[in-house]
Amino acid sequence: MADDTGFSAAKIDSCDPLFAPIRLPVEICTRDPLIVVGMPRSGSSFLSHILSQIPDWYVFDDLYTQRKAREIGVNTPMNARDVKKLTYYLGWQIRARLRFGLYAVPNVTEEEVPALDGALAQAFTDRPGSWAEMQEEFMRRLAKRAGCTRWGYKMPGAFRRIPELLQHYPQARFMFILRNPYKVLASYKHMPMSSQDGDPRRYHPIAYAIYWRMAVRSYQRHCKTLGDGLTLVQFEDLVGQPQQTANRIAGFLGATPPKDVDVPEKPNTSHGTGPRKPDELTGLEHWILNRIAHREMAALKYDLQQTPVRPADFADLTRTTLRFGRFHLGRALGRIKARIGSS
Repeated sequence: MADDTGFSAAKIDSCDPLFAPIRLPVEICTRDPLIVVGMPRSGSSFLSHILSQIPDWYVFDDLYTQRKAREIGVNTPMNARDVKKLTYYLGWQIRARLRFGLYAVPNVTEEEVPALDGALAQAFTDRPGSWAEMQEEFMRRLAKRAGCTRWGYKMPGAFRRIPELLQHYPQARFMFILRNPYKVLASYKHMPMSSQDGDPRRYHPIAYAIYWRMAVRSYQRHCKTLGDGLTLVQFEDLVGQPQQTANRIAGFLGATPPKDVDVPEKPNTSHGTGPRKPDELTGLEHWILNRIAHREMAALKYDLQQTPVRPADFADLTRTTLRFGRFHLGRALGRIKARIGSS
């Protein structure tokens, strides 16, 4: 099958599809993605590592193109400004994984990134499209470079935007990753300020208990509409039974199970460091979480925990609330200042 530019799949495949100046024909790599959603700090990077060991699958560890497109206000179809900004963003996603990534690192060198950016820009200048089409083209090229014809990416918070994603990728499959909420909240709370995975000032037990509950409810709601197009992976199964979990995931994808799953010494980055134990929440935080998400915990078979509420817990919550408030107020003021400066 020839592309509308006259390039055939065979001609593109005879060179390096990473740098093709046109969009890749469907024979090069499938267009139907797997999208990993759920809660951050729940082992989603480790899940990407497991997924990329399944034959013929390449899954990018963290790709927030949808969010970036909203931030910069891309049009559909994209104009020259949008194409420039989005290719720059995608190029830096590769650089970040090469420099700091642990799992599913792209099989691309930093020296190749400018040429890839240029090829993507050319493909979308000659034939304009949406941010989702550019992300698809980007991922299909990385998958082909990895020797795969199937692709996916993880964007944990995107469980709130599944209907929008289905508009762009009608045949997409979704995989939820969820973890014991006590561990999730503690991982956020005790995240070091130096972490590349987030900012501990974002943490508040009420906010993140509601966030975890939202993720579970999204899974439950979409189970009814997506059917076989959705599955759940729980972090505890992923760590405790990696081979069995990988086999089940391969069955969901209709793929060949990996023979021997490679499990890194530290299976995820969601471990805090500091003077307190990384899994420690106060009794008051236990109470808050239990009040907000007890039904969802029961649905996923997580046992309720409760330690005594002590007077010091209220001081701890006050400090957390003040830090949380200052952080989000500063962000809001920064956005207002940026808007005024650009007007």
